[in-house]
Amino acid sequence: MMIPVFTTAGTNLPYVQEMDEYYISTSFVPFLDYENYLTCPCVGEVVAFPGDLGLVAFRRPNGDIFSGTIDTVVEYWEANEEEVRSDALFLVQFNRLIGANLQQSYDPWRLASTLLFTNPSQQALWVSSEMSLFQKQATIWRDINDDKKEEKESAFSGDIREYSEEYLIRWLANSTNITSHSWVSVWRNVVERKPFDSRLPDVALGWIFSNLVENQDIASVKWVLYSFFELQLYRGVDRAELAHFFCNSASESEYILVDLASSPRLLNYVCDFICNFADDDHFFMFLKSIVGVGVWNARVVPKIAASAKKRSGSAIPNEDYDPFARYGFSYVSYDFWRRGGD
Repeated sequence: MMIPVFTTAGTNLPYVQEMDEYYISTSFVPFLDYENYLTCPCVGEVVAFPGDLGLVAFRRPNGDIFSGTIDTVVEYWEANEEEVRSDALFLVQFNRLIGANLQQSYDPWRLASTLLFTNPSQQALWVSSEMSLFQKQATIWRDINDDKKEEKESAFSGDIREYSEEYLIRWLANSTNITSHSWVSVWRNVVERKPFDSRLPDVALGWIFSNLVENQDIASVKWVLYSFFELQLYRGVDRAELAHFFCNSASESEYILVDLASSPRLLNYVCDFICNFADDDHFFMFLKSIVGVGVWNARVVPKIAASAKKRSGSAIPNEDYDPFARYGFSYVSYDFWRRGGD
């Protein structure tokens, strides 16, 4: 299956759809991990809004790309059933898309497992995994729908876009709403409509601090962090204090770094910020964390190495020991690291 990616005015950030079990688009959310995927251009332009039937896409067995709403997918099935059934792996994915029942899905799973694995035990394990996923889907959708029903009753009645920017900003700033499932959706709506309101930095930081400290929904934190850096909302806050907070958070929980690293551009933003605004102790705390967890990429290594070399005043290149050495700095050469490292 393929992921349709959308753009919107006012930002370079790509968006993807959130859809319910009926393939109705409920919202558009930032797609921060797109650099980890292969991309290809679409043919023609598609304009989509929340409430529309969502766009789905897949590559046919002959390599052509199909995209359309679920209605056109069903039409495709009716017109090309023989083609779909001729490819077991394609049929497994297609069955998920059209909501095939267990009886319709089981034989394609067994056939696909023989194409993926030669070992019978691996084949059985794969079929069992598909069965488990199938059984969990109904529970997953039930829980999602229960959450949405509860949120609708407790937060907003109607479309968020019908509320004024002023009302939504005040709603975001209200500390009692920090745990609301609607918070990130409201934030995205406000940023699109009034991105440079002077109250947004404090509003965003209050929510980010709360969620990182509690180690809650890191995926949602990434969305808010990305817009926070992209719009340079940090210009209105104490940047040194914020850099120290990021360094402490990364030191206390490796999961935060691992999740940030899944979005290379966001990790690049965070590293830039820490290199520019953290003091030496906090910077090397962050360096120790990022090296220890092993999350770096070609973008962040040169800037971190340059900052480390500038701060340490000396360097002992050692390419066999760490990835920063080729840029003239080895963290093992710094006294702070030797005192605080393992």
